[in-house]
Amino acid sequence: MTIPELTIEKVVYQGYGLGFYNSKPVFVLNALPGDDLEIEVTSERKGAFFGRINKIIRSSPLRIETACPVFGICGGCDWLNVSYQDQLTLKNGI
Repeated sequence: MTIPELTIEKVVYQGYGLGFYNSKPVFVLNALPGDDLEIEVTSERKGAFFGRINKIIRSSPLRIETACPVFGICGGCDWLNVSYQDQLTLKNGI
C-alpha cells in the first residue's frame, strides 16, 4: 500500500518519524518533522503502519545531506541526516 502524502509531525524512539494517515499512526524510519513524503507501507502492527520513504515531496528544514553514501541502506546510523545541534533538540523531545 502506498500513502501518497504524509506529513511528519515529530520524531520518536529509534529514529522513526511519526505522521498520521486516516487517524492511524505511521512510523517512518529516517523521516523528520516537517517532511512531506510519499510512503510505502511495509507492515501493520497493533493499529499502526510502518513504512519507508518512496519520495520526498517537501523536505524538512532540519534535513541535511549526509556524507555517508549508504545512509538509510545499511541501518547502522539513525541521525546522520540532521545537524548535531538539531539532533540534541530532537532527542530531548523524545
